[in-house]
Amino acid sequence: PLSKTKFGTAITESSTTSLPAIVKDPSTFANKTVRTEGMVSAVCQSMGCWMQIADTSGKAHIKMAGHSFFVPKESSGHRAVVQGKVLAGAQAPACGNDSCGNQEVTQVEIEATGIEFID
Repeated sequence: PLSKTKFGTAITESSTTSLPAIVKDPSTFANKTVRTEGMVSAVCQSMGCWMQIADTSGKAHIKMAGHSFFVPKESSGHRAVVQGKVLAGAQAPACGNDSCGNQEVTQVEIEATGIEFID
């Protein structure tokens, strides 16, 4: 179980912005630090350097800020709280030229500074 497992820096944002709100209008949150949560739907199987969180409204691609931390490759199916900066516009793949597997195109990309699994 990953419950209460933390990666990166501590999550300091006290209010949670819903994933549907971010997915609906990402430009509103561009370059702002947010705290959101969702079910992990995919994880980089090479290093754990990116993951996707999803709910019924859409998906967000989460990359670990500066590759400074990684999440377990078996994180899919767990709920996670993510704190990070919403990136504006289309971004390069999180792993550059590394072979990270197929990354789905998502409407939202967040550069995470901290992640905490809640189940």
